[in-house]
Amino acid sequence: MNFLKNKISLNLVLVSVLLLLLLLSAIFLFNKFSSKVDNLSDIMAEIESVNQLALNSSDTTRLVLSLKEDREILGAYFVNQKTTVYFIEKLEEIAGLLDLELVLKNVSIEEYKIFGNKKEDLFHLNVAVSGEYEDIIKFISVLETMPTRTRFRSVSISEGESQSVGRSAQEIVSVAPWRAEIGFDVLSFIK
Repeated sequence: MNFLKNKISLNLVLVSVLLLLLLLSAIFLFNKFSSKVDNLSDIMAEIESVNQLALNSSDTTRLVLSLKEDREILGAYFVNQKTTVYFIEKLEEIAGLLDLELVLKNVSIEEYKIFGNKKEDLFHLNVAVSGEYEDIIKFISVLETMPTRTRFRSVSISEGESQSVGRSAQEIVSVAPWRAEIGFDVLSFIK
């Protein structure tokens, strides 16, 4: 019986040791996996952060492209050294729509101090237009209401000389058009 008791005790000790080893293994594996799960959570948070950054970057890129388009549209309203030719062509187009003949007499550019040390380009233009009086007045009105900062230096309107053809002074065949000499400045805001 002693033998049987020893065998049961030995089996009981063996089972206890095995259970203890199993329990220690389970605790070890639990700690290992729990640290891996924490690392996995950190990695998932990092991935989410990178995805959010990529999304913000995409939004920023779209915003920059949109602002570039808006700046190009807005830039058409301001005259700068790159758009001077475009601006003059627009003046000629407006004069043509009003049946006026436009002659560009002079264009000059100087730096103009606006705020502190900030300097912008100031364009001095002198043009001559000829045509009907009402059309000249409309042209001047268009210059005044253009979406640019325009300052008139001088405006002179004169009637063309009438040429009479025939035997009496009452037989006027052609009337020369009205003529206007306009000097104005346009301040640039965008370089």
